[in-house]
Amino acid sequence: TLPLNNFNSNNSTNNDSIKFALDGVNQGNIVIEKAFVNIDLSGINFGIISFKNIHIDFLQFDEFQNDGKVSFSNSLPEGYLTVENSTLGKTLFLNTNINDFKEIVISDSNIEESYFSTYPNRIRSYSKNPKFGFGIKDKSRNIINLRNTFNQLKQVAKKNGDIDVANKYQAFEYKNLLLSKKISLDSILLALNWASNNNGQSWLRGILFTVSIALLFFYFYTISLAVFYDHTYFIEDYIIFLTSFPKLQLEKFSHANDTWEVSLII
Repeated sequence: TLPLNNFNSNNSTNNDSIKFALDGVNQGNIVIEKAFVNIDLSGINFGIISFKNIHIDFLQFDEFQNDGKVSFSNSLPEGYLTVENSTLGKTLFLNTNINDFKEIVISDSNIEESYFSTYPNRIRSYSKNPKFGFGIKDKSRNIINLRNTFNQLKQVAKKNGDIDVANKYQAFEYKNLLLSKKISLDSILLALNWASNNNGQSWLRGILFTVSIALLFFYFYTISLAVFYDHTYFIEDYIIFLTSFPKLQLEKFSHANDTWEVSLII
């Protein structure tokens, strides 16, 4: 049987918070409950570490490999969360709102097996305060690191059946993928996807983009007609033009629709 270590402090306050540090190899069961805790996890965990009903002043995973289980249940984050060069494995945030942390830094880590009762919204590759020094040291890797982090969170959400959340993270991933690419066909397609519908997140933007592009092409269409066009009926004709898809022509100008200029626009 594995040894069980339990710490329970019913009367602790943030003025007498404790520090829990793991550095090395843990093969036992550890329970920390009802306390204000600073947590620093490094090394390898093969056991079960449980934090229950705690106030988290600070939570750091640094070069930590979790081959066992780490759980935070009914806990209140108040400080900072950093995950650096770590494999979190089965790290569970149960009934714990991770967004209550003042700052969340995730860099060069694997979080695909983690579970979040509330998914993280604000993620950074490095701390806003340079004095802390958390996260990546090479700031030029910021976009690549965020892209990888969002990709992993997308996989976590998919695994849990949270498709809407997965799509949100995919949108963030594609945005950072766009920022990381040089000008190419891929970057143009990514830019159009972002501009037209925010990577699938905004149906309203999709409608506005379609209507705007159609309006632009209708304007060029009226210019390319080899006949006089009375702009008094511009709006009415634009609606007819739009609803004539896929022809995108006005029947009243059928005799002028076959010119090469019109064909080039359409």
